[in-house]
Amino acid sequence: MKTRHRMLWAGSALCALTLMTPATKPQAKSQEKPTNPALSKDEAALAQAEEAQGVKIRTRDVAGFMKYYAHRDDLTMYDTAGEDALVGWDTIRKHWEKQMDEILQVNRLELSKVRVRVVGDLGFLTATWKLEVTTREGEKVAQTGRVTDIWQKLDGKWLIVHEHNSIPFGDADNANRP
Repeated sequence: MKTRHRMLWAGSALCALTLMTPATKPQAKSQEKPTNPALSKDEAALAQAEEAQGVKIRTRDVAGFMKYYAHRDDLTMYDTAGEDALVGWDTIRKHWEKQMDEILQVNRLELSKVRVRVVGDLGFLTATWKLEVTTREGEKVAQTGRVTDIWQKLDGKWLIVHEHNSIPFGDADNANRP
């Protein structure tokens, strides 16, 4: 059960990414109309960066997906477990290395209700996510949640400067959560 709790924690942050077609509008997987009828050039670039990081996460490539986080001491991530933020690039990298060591395979990583917005050199992406993983012990773990990623354009490249994941209370998919 301890591993399951950590996997749920790790899993939530994994879902900050995935399933957008590069340079196109993110597609909502619900009947809700997308908030962004057309993406600007910067919004499309941010969406491409999000998808590229998702590819690295699906293959559990920590070094690869850490390239999409700003290499800064004030980089911040709130995960679905834990009482405080993870702060700093090195701290977040170590967190991911530990979490990925417990995952044998990412079976499903899907975003819906995706919204992308850019104002100047800052952008944000919000979404609802579903994640299914198989742990090294062979346990299949599934979870749903929400993510907000704050991106900043630094030296012409979109990088995550803040990430926040949460689990909706009362969600039937999370009823077995420890």
